[in-house]
Amino acid sequence: MKLKYQLLLLALFSLLFPITGWITLRSIDKEFRQGIERASKSTLSTLKSSVQQLLINNPAVKLDGFVLVDINDFSLDGDTTEWSDVRAYNYTNNASRLSVKTGSYHGKLVMLIISNDASININSQDYSANDHLIIALANKRGLFKYKLHRQA
Repeated sequence: MKLKYQLLLLALFSLLFPITGWITLRSIDKEFRQGIERASKSTLSTLKSSVQQLLINNPAVKLDGFVLVDINDFSLDGDTTEWSDVRAYNYTNNASRLSVKTGSYHGKLVMLIISNDASININSQDYSANDHLIIALANKRGLFKYKLHRQA
């Protein structure tokens, strides 16, 4: 009987050890990943604050790239005067030109997209055959892709 219980105990430990090891390693991996994410967010927050302070203290410094500009008064009325202080990012391809301005309105991303619209690809019946613009945005929940078709 004693040998039977010893073998049973040995078998139980041999099954229990890999399971507890796996649970422990999974927990350590999760904590490690969360620690890296927290450190990255902290570093990015510090960098953002430093750049913002640099721009406030030294107005001669200009940033290149997509920089959000706060827009105080924003309305969808066709008037673009609220965008006059925002730098445009221009993309040209042969005769086509696309101009994009990005801003922030009440903490939300707003964009003004201007095109010279020189293409002849206009189909009023099948919008999928028309020119289109793809916008990809990302946040904590994932990546979102928006495809805007030209309609007329």
